[in-house]
Amino acid sequence: MKRSFPLLIVWLSLATFANGQSQQNANNPETKVAQTASLPAHYYKLNFVVRESSEGKVLNERKYSLGVANAGAFDRDWWSLRAGTKVPVGSNYTDVGFNVDVRSLEVDASLQLRVKADISSLPSDAGNSTLPPIRQMRIEEVVLVAVGKPTVIFLGEDPNSKHRFELEVTPVKER
Repeated sequence: MKRSFPLLIVWLSLATFANGQSQQNANNPETKVAQTASLPAHYYKLNFVVRESSEGKVLNERKYSLGVANAGAFDRDWWSLRAGTKVPVGSNYTDVGFNVDVRSLEVDASLQLRVKADISSLPSDAGNSTLPPIRQMRIEEVVLVAVGKPTVIFLGEDPNSKHRFELEVTPVKER
């Protein structure tokens, strides 16, 4: 009995140390990356619709698609889409159009999207003015959207007019 007691203490010490090491490894960022890399990738197409309206009448509707991939965690930090025109303003140029940056994460049968979007346009009556007014909305938000269903993720009005911007997204699972 006297000989087995020190062996028991050594065995318990080793078991405690091994358990602590395995917990440390589980919290190690490199271990998490390796676990994520082993998960199957899922691919989605995000179909965006940008609508501009005034007093209930749709003035413009533009459609864009962006492919993203998920592997259980953020496989890539950001996915980006840029579409627009450089417009002369005085002696400089400014971008007018639609820019979006997206991070995505699968949550059950839905997709959590972190969206940064910039929507801008010139009024149709701006003509060739060297200093045209530019309508612009910028958003940054996190939304949970159902796969396969269109969801309006942003709706806002220009504070100086009745001009309205709407951003809709429909995630479609590709694989």
